[in-house]
Amino acid sequence: MEQSKVFGLLGAGLLMLGCFAPLVSMPVIGHVTYVQNGRGDGMIVLVLAVAAAVFALMGRRRFFLLTGSLSLCVVAYSFIAFQRKLSDVMQDVSKDLDGNPFRGIVDVAMNSIQFQWGWAPLIMGGMLLVASAFLPGGIRKYPCPHCSEPVAKDIDPCPHCGNGISWLFKRPTKKGRLAEPVQGNQELS
Repeated sequence: MEQSKVFGLLGAGLLMLGCFAPLVSMPVIGHVTYVQNGRGDGMIVLVLAVAAAVFALMGRRRFFLLTGSLSLCVVAYSFIAFQRKLSDVMQDVSKDLDGNPFRGIVDVAMNSIQFQWGWAPLIMGGMLLVASAFLPGGIRKYPCPHCSEPVAKDIDPCPHCGNGISWLFKRPTKKGRLAEPVQGNQELS
């Protein structure tokens, strides 16, 4: 299997894992996942991860850049939006409970909100997809004119049907005509 396909599938799998992993833990509420029972931005990332896996299986690695970039943008937006919302809630609670004897309990509860490990697979999965879009492809194969099976350029005869196919890969001369394939130390004319 091609290296880009493996990394694409791994990136898509990490994105899927991150969608269902705990992102934040809060007192009373517990762990919050990215999918949030189908209501969160995690559904967008989940659809992008499934699309990336399908593109990987189809060998369409140029789409990894699109799915990886979009998923990273959605994750970054969600992270920043959550940070802002948490900051706003802490300021509002601080104003509303000024002079309240139970403010200490609320401060402890607000400070116990923690990010969890679910962010790591989301970020790593998106980055793997983007990186796998730039990996070199596998060995280019051409269809054999006799049996239509894919054959690498350097193979002669065809391993499937046994017919010679070196004529298929003739190199052009300076004038644009096809020359015989180079044998050993021969130079092109």
